[in-house]
Amino acid sequence: MLSNIDISPALQCATNSSRRTCSFSTANGGWTQGILNAALLGLTERAKNMIVERAQTPPAIGYRFLAFAPHEQDYEPSADHYANHNMALQWMILQPADDVNGSMILFGAWPCEWDVEFKLHGPRNTTVTGKLVDGMVVSLEVEPKERKDAVINVLQC
Repeated sequence: MLSNIDISPALQCATNSSRRTCSFSTANGGWTQGILNAALLGLTERAKNMIVERAQTPPAIGYRFLAFAPHEQDYEPSADHYANHNMALQWMILQPADDVNGSMILFGAWPCEWDVEFKLHGPRNTTVTGKLVDGMVVSLEVEPKERKDAVINVLQC
């Protein structure tokens, strides 16, 4: 069972606020956490758009590894840009529910039209392996099996 944490202030900040303290809630470059906020708040369409936008960032020129992004804020190459991209992808699929049971929210911000096959680690040494095809979960395995009730599938396709 999910805890009764009221996320409406966070949603207000991320979607409607013009407050200075909320100004980076939609930023999508380098170390900014707008992409992470979208994933954690279940803002599927925003998270999806931000993922695609970050994926289209070309690699930094002159570096051996393509996993380095060009200068974003502090230095070049930017390791933060793609790291936040990867973390957001994972949280769109599986994220901690922040409750006393170590629950996990499955597909909290995953677009129904994106097929995915995954194996992710969650709280309390839990591994969740699954596959989503055409908006339907076609396989889901939780290890250890006694943690299956801790995985809360919120997919709405």
